[in-house]
Amino acid sequence: MNLLDSVANDLEITPRAISSYLGTAGWELSNADKAAQIWELYEAGKLAARVMVPLDNGYVDFARRYNETLRSLCLIYDWDMHQLATRIVQTNSDLFYIRADQTSLDGSIPLRQAENLLNGASDMLLYAAWSTISPRSHYSGKRPNAAKDFIEHDVRMGHTQRGSFIITILARLEADDQDSAGSETSETDDRSQSDVTKKSAAVETDEAEPQVDVHIPPFQRRVMATLATGVQAAREAAMQTGSVSVDDAVFQGLSANLVKSIRRMTKYEGLRSLDLSFSWAPSEPAMRPDLEDVEINRDVIPNLEPLQERLGLRELAPATETIFGQVIRLERDDGDDDEGVVTIRGVIGKSTRRQAKVSLAGTKYDDAIRAHRQRLPVAATGALTRRGNAMWLEGDVHFEAGY
Repeated sequence: MNLLDSVANDLEITPRAISSYLGTAGWELSNADKAAQIWELYEAGKLAARVMVPLDNGYVDFARRYNETLRSLCLIYDWDMHQLATRIVQTNSDLFYIRADQTSLDGSIPLRQAENLLNGASDMLLYAAWSTISPRSHYSGKRPNAAKDFIEHDVRMGHTQRGSFIITILARLEADDQDSAGSETSETDDRSQSDVTKKSAAVETDEAEPQVDVHIPPFQRRVMATLATGVQAAREAAMQTGSVSVDDAVFQGLSANLVKSIRRMTKYEGLRSLDLSFSWAPSEPAMRPDLEDVEINRDVIPNLEPLQERLGLRELAPATETIFGQVIRLERDDGDDDEGVVTIRGVIGKSTRRQAKVSLAGTKYDDAIRAHRQRLPVAATGALTRRGNAMWLEGDVHFEAGY
């Protein structure tokens, strides 16, 4: 029996996917060539298991060998093929679980409710993607191509979990065309004592592409992180228990549109709570919010409509964009110890390369210094405008170091 026949074809349980899983599950690669890899698992310093992962499907026994690998892993972990496939896919996918907690004699839910859950989830993901690109309190008009592409190509619906009605949504993490930001070579790069370069000493260069310093997580992870912090912010804002302002919550992903999608998913009268949970792909360590579960219960649900109305009535600031990247230059006038200009190189949208300057003061500038010293990733949001030959982030700029 071919074990792959028991799982959906679009799960793409490939040899490379198996290798990625083994590499994050404690296995060690002991030998490899173009034809196959040998992986070993040690427990308490002793060899516990060894498997071969065939790579070259040009061999006549490739299918048999590959099936043996899958069967061996199922035996080692005492899993069926569905469980193994889920673990392998999860290696490079963020998982989003939606559980409708309600009374049900047979584990089913009304068809109309299922429709609202799925459509609400789709809207929720769309506005999380839009917020990742350009945070705002409410959205209308043309949707960004990157947000539409995310919904159409990057997210899939997995199998309903056994024992209850839980929708599983997978966001596959893929390397963007530009997934890292380099440090630009200038006099700022050679400093050993000071992280602040005076404006008179700052030098622009046009040298070759710099080496990679800071890893920028793929767009799919950025969106799923925004979704997680956004729904958490929605719950706290609805209950007025949050420690952050509404303005800061908007930068976390909160919007009237996101709240509307949650309302659509919770409109069924028999619903006790909507449980939203996240599982982060182990292959991507960056930008994992420190939360896993958000419960929208009967105490929260009545407060969602007024929250949506408040967000919808907020005056919209000029359109903003978020750049994810690293600080490559710090400039400050002689005698000015409070405000300076920070240059950030990174990406906007999904993978568009961008370099922009931003004026920061106080603790925000201190955070920029820390990010430069420690090579931390940063995210800055503002109105992107051109001044001469340089792009600037202006307006009410939101800056975060080490996201």
